[in-house]
Amino acid sequence: MIMMMKRCWAPCFTINRSNSINIERASVIIAIYTAILHFFGFFYAISLFGWGQSDFIVSPYFHADRSLKTLAIWTMVYCAFYIFSSFLLILGIKKEIRFLYLFWLICTFFEIAGIVFIGGFLIYRYRFFPEAMFSLTALWTYNLFHVYLFWAVVSQYYYLKVFQEPTFILLYA
Repeated sequence: MIMMMKRCWAPCFTINRSNSINIERASVIIAIYTAILHFFGFFYAISLFGWGQSDFIVSPYFHADRSLKTLAIWTMVYCAFYIFSSFLLILGIKKEIRFLYLFWLICTFFEIAGIVFIGGFLIYRYRFFPEAMFSLTALWTYNLFHVYLFWAVVSQYYYLKVFQEPTFILLYA
């Protein structure tokens, strides 16, 4: 069985000595954080319509030329769905409905896999440029942080699952 977290280390959200908060509260903060992050991603995709191609090597749109508008539309749809799934996660935590966790978990899994893919592409294509190595390090550090956040929400999901499991008591044998 996977080792689940009991508390989440969050020094910026607490002032106690252990710098940790319970998993339920951490999951709500994680949902708000990812909603804000994808809100900015949504407007970055909108700005690509006005600016055109992104010349920054960290950008996933670095190689896009004619397909930039299509990629920007897909990014806007993805970010809107992710924001919606973050609010579903908050609702699922408050109402203790495990099904509402799944949308956020699926979106986050695909995002983690996508960041690993983009980092692998940067190593394959631009391994001789120091900017590519820096962006790879930054992307995978960001990805490790999101794996930690994903693990915290999965822990909350499994604690809720154990809490909601029915217990049968045999009264007469």
